[in-house]
Amino acid sequence: MNSNTHLSRRLLCMGALAIAAAAALPVLAQDAYPSKHITLVIPFAPGGQTDVIARLLAERLSISLRQPVIADNRPGASGALAARLVAKSASDGYTLLFGSGGPMTINPVMRKAVVGYNPILDFTPVASIAVSPNLIASNPKFPARTVAELVAQAKALPGDIDIGSTQGSGPDMMSALFRQQAGIDFKRIPYPSGAPLINDVLAGHVPVLIDGVIAVQQHIAAGKLVAIAVSSAQRIPSLPNIPTIAETLPGFESSSWFAVFAPANTPRPVVMKLNAAVNDILGQAEVKDRMAALGAIPVGGTPEKLRDYVAAEIAQWEKLVKDTGLKFE
Repeated sequence: MNSNTHLSRRLLCMGALAIAAAAALPVLAQDAYPSKHITLVIPFAPGGQTDVIARLLAERLSISLRQPVIADNRPGASGALAARLVAKSASDGYTLLFGSGGPMTINPVMRKAVVGYNPILDFTPVASIAVSPNLIASNPKFPARTVAELVAQAKALPGDIDIGSTQGSGPDMMSALFRQQAGIDFKRIPYPSGAPLINDVLAGHVPVLIDGVIAVQQHIAAGKLVAIAVSSAQRIPSLPNIPTIAETLPGFESSSWFAVFAPANTPRPVVMKLNAAVNDILGQAEVKDRMAALGAIPVGGTPEKLRDYVAAEIAQWEKLVKDTGLKFE
């Protein structure tokens, strides 16, 4: 074998090794994930139910993944600001969205022209975290104490009963769904946030509200508000004596929900590593107890399950808007 032939074969061998090494780099990078801190973007201000559950998850993920998971509150535009930020982030698993119904299924239906992202095309589902029932509650001076009594009063006084909810939220959409399925008419009072809504009901300026369980259960325990019904399919452990809406309107269910999303095209191995960590965390007894205290029920499951859930929610809200003509001011 002459020296030129030997050199050519050697160069070919080196080239093949280089190609193989380059091909292995993404796999090695994904196997090493995470190698630095992760940012979990929260669409709402600190202190609310979304924030509390997100920070619980961030705390546990930091332990599980052995890298800091930083909770980053980015409130604004009913959660759209945070969702846009994550949608435009690198698809590497280091920027995640703690999503919920507002930014992921309500904004895209009610504010389609201005949200600036597509919940199906611009995100990779990671895992469902929890669902949290909404609650119909009233000022103690309001005469109705059950769903049946509330419906009867609304039918007797069509359009006269004020029911408040935070505009653009899950409870706000549930308000429209309840009105439709109960076949009643009442005056929807939209609020920019939950605090002024609750204050107005406590003061008697608005008789009835629909809000998340965690936001109102302390006022129910103190006797300042009366719980009429929860929106889950079954009664919840934190309020076992409060009936469900479905006990009067069979099949009714509309809960707030929380889930983790990554930007579109995030590598599958990264998504599955996050998914496995989340499911493990949701199975921990202490996490279940802390969520129960917040009126939340752990869910978990596959990315595909979350994808299908989001698509079904969007379809439900699109049909509701079409049937009722619901609009946000």
